[in-house]
Amino acid sequence: MKVLSALWILFCCGIVLGQTAPAKPAPMGRVEVLGRLMATSMEVTKSERVEMLVRQRGLSFDPTDDYLQALKAARASEPLLKALRQAGQNHGSPAQAATTADTRPEALAHLERGVELWDQNKYNKAAKELRAALKIEPDNVFLHLAQSTVLLFSHDKKEAIEEAYKAIKLQPDCPDAHAEVARLLDSPKDSSKALPEYREALRLEPEYASVRFRIGRIMEQQGNLDGAIKLYREGVRLSPKNAGMHNMLGEALAKKGDTAAAEEQFRLAAALPVDPAVPRRIRVGGQVMSKKLIDSKPPVYPPKAKAAGITGTVKLSVVIGRDGSVQEVTVLSGNPVLAQPAVDAVRKWHYRPTTISGNPVEVLTEVDVNFYLR
Repeated sequence: MKVLSALWILFCCGIVLGQTAPAKPAPMGRVEVLGRLMATSMEVTKSERVEMLVRQRGLSFDPTDDYLQALKAARASEPLLKALRQAGQNHGSPAQAATTADTRPEALAHLERGVELWDQNKYNKAAKELRAALKIEPDNVFLHLAQSTVLLFSHDKKEAIEEAYKAIKLQPDCPDAHAEVARLLDSPKDSSKALPEYREALRLEPEYASVRFRIGRIMEQQGNLDGAIKLYREGVRLSPKNAGMHNMLGEALAKKGDTAAAEEQFRLAAALPVDPAVPRRIRVGGQVMSKKLIDSKPPVYPPKAKAAGITGTVKLSVVIGRDGSVQEVTVLSGNPVLAQPAVDAVRKWHYRPTTISGNPVEVLTEVDVNFYLR
């Protein structure tokens, strides 16, 4: 009798555990991948989040060349395409794929056509294709989010917001939907309406880098620099390989005046792998780069030049590394007596890194160093 009672208890516990155990997210289907990517195309981090989800959840299909081409049109990065190819090769058993694959290929066809038109800046026609897809799958959250993006590009912000809210109503725990509503409500003059939606998106997905970025920026605008730094530190802990997050923390630390800690974050970001889709070096004007300086001690005026009344400007060509440090300095023009002190000073300068889609890049710029006697 005791044995039977014990077995009954174990059986009941098994039922309870089975009911309370969190369900493992299903592998991603074609519409979800493309819809998420299109809906997040305006993010600072571009397709990094979608890549993360693909690696975490896998795919229910093998991506074809045509499908990968559609993803490229939707701004897919090379690391994401690589992750898709790898996940496609290991997408599981045919039975698993059958339960998770997109069941209506015609909806996918409209979505792919919409992406193609969107890439050609034909936003009204793209929106028409998305509407056709939504007629087939009206409850597809990611089709609504993709449509919201297209409508925003076609300058129909009100309808774009309505589409994003439809996505929230269909799936209240979708971080992308809350993030999309927040982006649409966000305004440089007033971010108060957007902030609750940003916070909800971050609560649902703590590793959502671009949302963390926006909340941090709002905190900085409100004068809460310590709160932003705390938020960024948590982001670095959750995503230590996210270069953009290290740079955000570094910039906030630089604003606080902690130059050494800021430079350390910039070095960590620069040491991470480079996205092949991002250019290695770009040219940026000197006036733009001067606003990124965080450490720029003036040159030492040569005593002999000062005594002789020698003044003027030394123009330098400067290469700034991915971590914001000065890598190369070449004299373009200026008095030879003043040139070396100018070079020596600029070599010690430090800038906030320049980034593209969150990835730090080298910068070629010009610097004018002035020597004037009062």
